[in-house]
Amino acid sequence: MESDKIDETHKNSGQPEGAHQPPPKEHSSKGLRIVLRILLITFLVALLVGGSFLIAQKVLLPRYQNYQIKKELTTAPKPVKKKPKAQPGIIYPIADLTVNTYGSLGRRFLVAEYALETSDKEVIDELKNREPQIRDMLIKYLRNFSAEDILNMNFQENSRKELIKLINSCLTSGTLDSLYYTTLVVQ
Repeated sequence: MESDKIDETHKNSGQPEGAHQPPPKEHSSKGLRIVLRILLITFLVALLVGGSFLIAQKVLLPRYQNYQIKKELTTAPKPVKKKPKAQPGIIYPIADLTVNTYGSLGRRFLVAEYALETSDKEVIDELKNREPQIRDMLIKYLRNFSAEDILNMNFQENSRKELIKLINSCLTSGTLDSLYYTTLVVQ
């Protein structure tokens, strides 16, 4: 039966039985339309991307750069607020301290001078009144060190802290802010 159907189809088409028939025209034109649509869409997308890129490069980017330059020129830098520097305090000098160094049997000695700093005038008055006591404290302190100890690089910083504590312990009107070595000579 199937062979009868096939024979009838060939008879109706007017072609010999073994001849090949081309596909109907509807199928080939549909495929061509789809391909053309895809190509058109691809072309439009490429055109949009390229156009967008050119607009960004030639129009938007230069305008943005000009905007940034103008912004930098018109925006004045904010002034930096500086912390007010601490005003130097009142200095009270202790001059000409001569001390024999520890273990030298009087052959080596030390000459030292100090500047005592405070922000309180009352402390300065007390330092003037108690200078003999303070000089004695400094001499006793320095006699505990050998010439080698004093020549050590850390001596000044360490002794500065200790001397401030020592002197502040005997002051009643206030405290020292700083102590400076103005002279330190070992002979």
